[in-house]
Amino acid sequence: MSRRLGILIVLLFMFSCKNENDKLRISEDELRKVMFDIHTAEFIVTKTPVDIRDSIEDLYIDQIMTIHNIDRRDFEHDMEILRNNPERFEKFYEKLQEESKEFSKEESEKLKKFKNNQIEK
Repeated sequence: MSRRLGILIVLLFMFSCKNENDKLRISEDELRKVMFDIHTAEFIVTKTPVDIRDSIEDLYIDQIMTIHNIDRRDFEHDMEILRNNPERFEKFYEKLQEESKEFSKEESEKLKKFKNNQIEK
């Protein structure tokens, strides 16, 4: 009887710790903004010479974390939580893709307006 009680207590403790560790330190909205910037930086880095790519990417990521006022360890912690929950991760990335498309659409409209203004002058 006491052995079962001991196992039950250990299991309850494990699950309660897991729930505490599954909490994101950064909001998903902010994480998506950071990921958008990281994806943009990764694209830019592909245009740099191979021998300095990793160093340049690290510099960009550090700068992105500074701009967003986020600790890199918190970011990595939260991304690990998302990766360990495939459904949540999929929803996160779907929303990121939607926001990226919307951003691209807005930027395309701005570029068209700019070009039209240049042609009219």
